[in-house]
Amino acid sequence: MSYLQTIKADAIKVWHSHRILPSICGAQASLESGSGTSKLSKPPYNNHFGIKAGTDWTGRTVSMLTGEHVNGGRIEIYADFRAYDSIYDSIADYAAFFTSTPWRKENYKHVVGETDYKKAANALRAAGYATDPQYPTKLIRIIENNNLQSWDREALASSAGSAPSTQTTATKYDSSKSSNATAINTSGWNQAEVDQFLMNAVDPPYINGAYINRFLTAYYPDSPLIGEGDTIKTMADYYGISVGAAMGVWAKETTFGREHPGLVDHNYGCIKWTSGSVYPSVTYDGTQWNKYPSKKVGIAAWFHLLRYNYIELGYHRYDSFLNRYSPTGDGNVHATFKNIMWGALKSFGYDTSETSTKYNHSKPSDNPSTVKPPASIGSGGTVVDATSKPINKRVGGQFTDAVAAYVKTNGATWIGDSLLVGTEPFAKKYSPVSNFDGLGSRQISHATPSLNATQVIRNMLNAGTLKDIIIFIIGTNRGVTKAEVDTVMSVIGSNRKIIFVSTASEVNHSAGVQGEYYGASENYPNAFYANWNQEARAKRSVYYTPDGAGGKYIHMTPTGYEAHAKYLLAAFYEVANADHSQDVAVEQKPEFLSIEDYELTEDGIITYYENTKQVTGSDGKVTLMPEKKTYDTGIKGFYSPKDDKFVYNPEANNRWGHAVDAGNPSWIDTIYTNESTNSAIEMIEGAIQELINRSEPASQYTVSLLDVDETLSIGDTGVFIDHNFNPPLYIEARVLSISTSMTDIASNTIVIGNVVELVQKENPAITALKAELQATREEVKQEMQNSNPIVANSISSNGPVLGDAHKETQLSVILLQGAKDVTDQFSRFEWERVSSDAASDETFNRLLEVEKSNTIKVFNRDIKNNQSIFIARAYNESGDAFFQAETKLNYSDTALWTNEESMPADAVDGSIWIGPSGEQKIKVNDAWEDRVTEEKATEIVKRDGTTVSFGDNLPTDGGKPGDVWFRVNADGSQSIMRHNGTEFVETITDALSADGIKKGVMDFSEVAAININASSITAGHADFLSVALHAINSKLTMDGASLRILNQDGSFIELNNVPEMRSTAPNGTSIVMGNGRSHYYDSNGNSKGYIGTDMHGGTHDFGTFLSKGSGIYRFARMADVESTEAKYYTVVPGDYRVSIIEKLVQRGELPDGNAQDFINKSNMIARLNGWPILPQEWPTLRAGQQIKYSESKVIGGTSGNRYYVVQAGQGWNAIAQAAGVPLQQILDLNNLTIDSIVHPGDTLLVELGTGEPSEEAYEDIWKFGPSSTGDWRVYFLKHARFEGGFTDVSDRRIKHDILPTAIEALPEIEKFDFKEYKMDSDGRHVDLGLIAQEAGILRVADDELEGIDIQKGIMLALKGVQELNQVVKEQTAEIDRLKNRVLELEGGN
Repeated sequence: MSYLQTIKADAIKVWHSHRILPSICGAQASLESGSGTSKLSKPPYNNHFGIKAGTDWTGRTVSMLTGEHVNGGRIEIYADFRAYDSIYDSIADYAAFFTSTPWRKENYKHVVGETDYKKAANALRAAGYATDPQYPTKLIRIIENNNLQSWDREALASSAGSAPSTQTTATKYDSSKSSNATAINTSGWNQAEVDQFLMNAVDPPYINGAYINRFLTAYYPDSPLIGEGDTIKTMADYYGISVGAAMGVWAKETTFGREHPGLVDHNYGCIKWTSGSVYPSVTYDGTQWNKYPSKKVGIAAWFHLLRYNYIELGYHRYDSFLNRYSPTGDGNVHATFKNIMWGALKSFGYDTSETSTKYNHSKPSDNPSTVKPPASIGSGGTVVDATSKPINKRVGGQFTDAVAAYVKTNGATWIGDSLLVGTEPFAKKYSPVSNFDGLGSRQISHATPSLNATQVIRNMLNAGTLKDIIIFIIGTNRGVTKAEVDTVMSVIGSNRKIIFVSTASEVNHSAGVQGEYYGASENYPNAFYANWNQEARAKRSVYYTPDGAGGKYIHMTPTGYEAHAKYLLAAFYEVANADHSQDVAVEQKPEFLSIEDYELTEDGIITYYENTKQVTGSDGKVTLMPEKKTYDTGIKGFYSPKDDKFVYNPEANNRWGHAVDAGNPSWIDTIYTNESTNSAIEMIEGAIQELINRSEPASQYTVSLLDVDETLSIGDTGVFIDHNFNPPLYIEARVLSISTSMTDIASNTIVIGNVVELVQKENPAITALKAELQATREEVKQEMQNSNPIVANSISSNGPVLGDAHKETQLSVILLQGAKDVTDQFSRFEWERVSSDAASDETFNRLLEVEKSNTIKVFNRDIKNNQSIFIARAYNESGDAFFQAETKLNYSDTALWTNEESMPADAVDGSIWIGPSGEQKIKVNDAWEDRVTEEKATEIVKRDGTTVSFGDNLPTDGGKPGDVWFRVNADGSQSIMRHNGTEFVETITDALSADGIKKGVMDFSEVAAININASSITAGHADFLSVALHAINSKLTMDGASLRILNQDGSFIELNNVPEMRSTAPNGTSIVMGNGRSHYYDSNGNSKGYIGTDMHGGTHDFGTFLSKGSGIYRFARMADVESTEAKYYTVVPGDYRVSIIEKLVQRGELPDGNAQDFINKSNMIARLNGWPILPQEWPTLRAGQQIKYSESKVIGGTSGNRYYVVQAGQGWNAIAQAAGVPLQQILDLNNLTIDSIVHPGDTLLVELGTGEPSEEAYEDIWKFGPSSTGDWRVYFLKHARFEGGFTDVSDRRIKHDILPTAIEALPEIEKFDFKEYKMDSDGRHVDLGLIAQEAGILRVADDELEGIDIQKGIMLALKGVQELNQVVKEQTAEIDRLKNRVLELEGGN
């Protein structure tokens, strides 16, 4: 899910609660937080809107560096920002911010309630919310790029009583229940089905109030809910909850109100009473429940609870809902709940796989006692404005972090011509799950199937590989017609979406292609238009290469292909996530005001054409024709080429621009807007003036106090040098303010203004010396910063006690070095729970192993025996554990006291008391203390009463026994001091210094049982290892031939250079490796078997392999081989990469194929000739040049398979390069892994042939391993014979849910369609049997090979015999009856 999607629901709520447009809320969150990537927006700060902490803010704060725009310039300062416990708290505070004071209500009155997002964005800037003059433009761009206008329509529609959803009822349901529901029957219930049910799923179309009343009257005639069907349906639709959810829960909890507390207190879902409830309580069986004043209120209260305590918190599916609603810890048996819910859903005809959900019309502030849903809700769903007509849907744009995250795990189908061939490597890099089919010369339709894009779609549709969204890159080789486009749309159908991509290649038919694709996006709801031509036109010289006739731009450069891929991935993201169903035609100003038709030269002259020239025709009529005109701006040094939308300042770019990339200047660009004019000349002049303003140094700077003369004071004027520029930048400026810190020297700064640039006059030697001094100063500053100790601090977002006050908390570990947050420098975190329940800890910690970030969520159920300690460990990149922090969490049923006049004496440690006047206390060590609401990471950390402090001064309290002090010495080293009861004494001082290792003895007696004397280590001995091994009664010896561990009993384990691993211990095993196999021997030298590719001493007949990926073990036979020579192609004038490959394909020298095959062929030829592979282009070719396209290789006889013989000194990559195929292909074909070992002379299968394989070709004999369902299976690809028979285990003790079967065997058997066939693995036998895919009840689906359940087939046959026997008995009885009747009739005669 993208970042914006995670906040959509809360953004829409903001409109209902505080009248701030959802689009504005979403755009501000995305802009201020970098789409959730900024440090301020991440835990533990969770500030997604950049709201600063003023004097009225009493919550947590964090100080961070921020950029501000002052007097037209941008400066960076430290500012205090608000910190929140969650993203929800951040959004809620943002919503309240605009109306939290009378001044803010007046100041933001043009923001609150505004329904036009553009007006609201400009009103924010005017009210001073942001200092950036481009702030409104940035918000509007985010809104329009992500279609956040649809959020506004959804919010406005819901507040008006209608909603934008087009699907109001289920599309999957049991139509047999359309007239009446059946009784709830739980027989044969399926847990997997009920677990996946969405509690907010849409209802079947027939469910209404009358339907509910009929069900209750028929099966629960004494239910007090009879007659309340309309209320139930109305509230379910208003709150966006499934009727089935209510029926299933109420059936279990109170049997539809027939039991307490539903019977007279209208509490149908057993909602417990809490001290904060607005309703009175009633007690049954020792439990207090909510007591509601009426049936309607009780119904509304349950739906309100489900929406805002479950659905809005992410508990959508029944399984997760039940864990929270009725935890097993309260004695609830979940099997019973699920059994009844399943029966209720089936009774009403729900299909639990339905994924469409209801729209929520309600607001969190709704009061169940007074809520009145709109009249349009309850009769079946929502209404769509019939006047909303879809228009052309243009997509494609910036490749944002949200796009990258989405396309990484979601894929589209890409179909195209040679432009897709070049685009594919880049697109696949970002979207590896997409599939691609690109081929040079392809057209929308063609007589050759592989060149027919429409036929490619059909083929992929039939093969089941066509994805839901198609990117169609066709139109380079010829134009398209409306009929051809209509055919494409009919092939893909209405359930898939397609993106038609315009071409920017210089071909005569490009305009016609654009017109047809643009028209399709207007005419078809599922067609979209990506205007790559408009995007690439201004940068055609960078994106394209002049490889066409007359130097026309046809194919792209690597830069262009990557830009193409990113642009279309953004289009894919938009189509997948944006809602275009209600886009309507609106008047829009033309983008860039057609300044592409104007040309600005560096002498300040604008040249353009205007229809002012009068031409009189032969008929006497006067026609206005284009006339060339010029305009002098009077400003020199700027230019804008024709057909470009940018104005360039080359002098500023030379001075301030980024480094040159691949020979192309990298410009710093922005967008200039002026809504007060529609004149292109005025726009160009305005852009020039904006460039002039931006090309000058900022009016204010913030610099380090270390870089400033200490004699300067506020108001003084001095000269400052910025050595980050080359040549250095000299400015004269006035000191405006000075900020100092006693604890963090690196944060000492001054702000300077009134800046005037000076011309450098010193010689180069002085400049170089100053640069060296500046670098030294930077090193000193960094060293001072790094000298601060790193402190790990753990924070619980909801305090140290969980219970009725807080049921969950977020634990975060932060590492600070001085005031600097260095958490990002640690790449991995591990968490561990320690409690009195060691067995439970072991299970819980296994689950924690997947948590690798610095935050985890802990629930009250995770705390064992009322107290647990959670330990976080931080690891650096090398995997070393550096720092550790602990958090002790307690559990208490009463952790929050709000109704007590005084602090309760029986409260547990960690409890919070809020007094009548609002003061807050927390209980610590059995005493009440003031509650600290702001975390300070630099304060002393307390762990179990032991104080750990850091710094160069003695702790202020003098310390107590057991305290630890990390003292920083004058020379920069550290000493560990421990308090011995009288004073702090030194325990370890740089114990691992270099001198200590070289000359001294490292004594680890406190932490290990073995002391190692480092001085005894010499170049030829390792006695210290012998000392260590002596502890386990072993001795290690090493020489040039072997490494041996000798045990005291004379046995040994040895690794020698045979290569061989030997063990002489009893029952030991030796392994000899060589000749393509591993040979196993027991301790007496007896052979125990082989594994490898040479099982019979060189015949290359059989071998066992482990197949990477599937995990299947195979026993297989290899193939006969023969050799062939290398082949070359001679370059002719006009040849280039694509044309050469196409020629070789047409000649039959290379096989035809899809886009991936084309890429493989291009890369194969590049490797054979020592050239770089895609996305790099081939080098410039010359006529007569010989290009190798086929290596000398070994091929398989009649099968056409290609083989390669391994040469001496070759590794896997060299083998793949020489063979001209991808390495993974070789590994897959030979059932090897990257860790497998091959030897010179080994023959590898590198490519499967197109002919029929001979009987001696490579094939599997048998294999075994796990199937896709997880069970282990054996596959016999030849005939298997079991002479001893086999037994199917069928013991009652290993079975459950044993029930009589309702299956009738004879009808099932009659469905079978028996076939004669030959197996591919052995064509000599004609078999009789079934095809697995047609075997019905006997089919066993599997990703590897599908099969038939033989055991079930035997049982089905036996039951069929029973049924036939019963028929025989009945017919025999009927025959006897008829015989007797005949006798009677004969006797009568």
